[in-house]
Amino acid sequence: MEIIKHDELLRQYGINQIIRKGTQITFDEGNQIRAKLRYIGRLLQSVRRDTGYDYGSEEFLQPKFFDAFKRAAIAIGEENIHLSGSMGTYVKKLCLLNISQSIKTGNVARSENTKQFLELFNAE
Repeated sequence: MEIIKHDELLRQYGINQIIRKGTQITFDEGNQIRAKLRYIGRLLQSVRRDTGYDYGSEEFLQPKFFDAFKRAAIAIGEENIHLSGSMGTYVKKLCLLNISQSIKTGNVARSENTKQFLELFNAE
């Protein structure tokens, strides 16, 4: 999916998933990681369509885009009921990674925005 290739946060998410699996990743584990990235990519595409912005995932993880994420996750969950629970986990992990990357780079504003997004996520 083209959107994943150009989104640094999504690429880092995929790399982290591979690192967690270790050096001997099986074909099925690779497929699971690719599926997670495709689902997140679909979510991001839906948020882009909804908002009209062509941002990367890290720019969307702020409170003003929370409702767009929620609508997109509900729509994807309605298409595939098995994704509805998983999608929340993927978004939460993406938020935590974004916060971590923001702290490492000293981007306090991005970190705070993502923390607020995560608070909204946890409250819903």
